[in-house]
Amino acid sequence: MVPAEDLTLTLELILRAQGGDRGALERLLEHYYERVRRIVRIRLGSSLRPRIDSGDILHETFLAAIRDFERVELSDEASFVNWLAVLAENQIRQVPPESTDGSDPVGTGPAPPGPAPPGLPGRIEEVARLEAAMERLPDEYREVILLRDYAGAAWDLIAEQTRRPGTDAARRMHARALMQLARLARGDSGSDSRR
Repeated sequence: MVPAEDLTLTLELILRAQGGDRGALERLLEHYYERVRRIVRIRLGSSLRPRIDSGDILHETFLAAIRDFERVELSDEASFVNWLAVLAENQIRQVPPESTDGSDPVGTGPAPPGPAPPGLPGRIEEVARLEAAMERLPDEYREVILLRDYAGAAWDLIAEQTRRPGTDAARRMHARALMQLARLARGDSGSDSRR
């Protein structure tokens, strides 16, 4: 769960940013950069990740956020992160097919990864294993985990977006998704015996 003071600061920054405070908007984007980057990497998947720089997608996402911020209605942290995730997904959809064919005629491929963020060096392998497991989840399970654990969406929104009959059904689907993710992440050969 997000600490109350973080949530209060986020809501305050959202209000200030929607009032035209560019500094507040920049602080919001900086604060949520890593969270949205993880969503982008999962959405790209292993087939697109080597050919499309997630940093480019994030750059375009945040430019779109700055451009459209005053027109969107945000009431909490989850709606803000979910909005950024939707913007990122739109950027991924706009990538021209020739950008994903594996060719790099001018040698400008994605930049090599920079240094790991503070606190992550010991977890890089764990993060890679989790990303690989997320890719192997059924789409509906991946979506419920992205909505709840990455975007922080409320159960009623998750039920609506995953077409579940109610919040209890959304919670049960989330629990099943997490169990399958755990099995996939710790599996030796990467196979899921329940498929």
